Amino acid sequence: MDVCEITLLYYSAHSLPPKTEENIRNELIKTVGKRYPIISVTQKPVNLGKNICVGEIGKSHYNCYKQILIGLKEVKTEFVACCEDDSLYNLEHFNYRPDKISYNKHMWFLEHHTYWHKGQTGMFACIAPTKLILEDLEKRFKETPTEPLPRRSQRHTWKEPVGEYFATETPLITLNYFDGLDGKKKSSTHKRTEADSLEPYGSAKELFTRLWQ
Repeated sequence: MDVCEITLLYYSAHSLPPKTEENIRNELIKTVGKRYPIISVTQKPVNLGKNICVGEIGKSHYNCYKQILIGLKEVKTEFVACCEDDSLYNLEHFNYRPDKISYNKHMWFLEHHTYWHKGQTGMFACIAPTKLILEDLEKRFKETPTEPLPRRSQRHTWKEPVGEYFATETPLITLNYFDGLDGKKKSSTHKRTEADSLEPYGSAKELFTRLWQ
């Protein structure tokens, strides 16, 4: 497989503590090495691939997708993988080559001492043909050229493009914290699946302690 078929598109509004954000970027670099081109679209400058700093435009669903669109316009490869600043990835995930916009369903949230999930996924887990997702977002921003306010209402209209789902054997890991775009996800439900340790990440408590600084 030609790894250069895919570009990693990283984006951040910098809601995490700076050291935590840096730790997660370092995990991405450690995972992928120099296998893939990386484009980072951030609100503050970062040292990750080709960085595009859009300035401190603020955290919102609209601006999140705006940053993604800005990055997509710079992607030269057939496929693109979204990489969010609060998530851990693996090579198995990046090896996936869909013919439609697709989302990896094998993910777990990480907090303090546990991993858990409720079968969720999201933009952080998206891999897609670049042309398809670019066309989708260009159409949406043409229809809505200015940010709709109030920002709290955007979560109901600015959602992931329609797509299909896949699952890797190795999971993705996403931090669950209060300052995330949708706040801290609620886990108190009978549908929750929980684990103290996951391969290849090991102990939830140890991983959280290592990342969150």
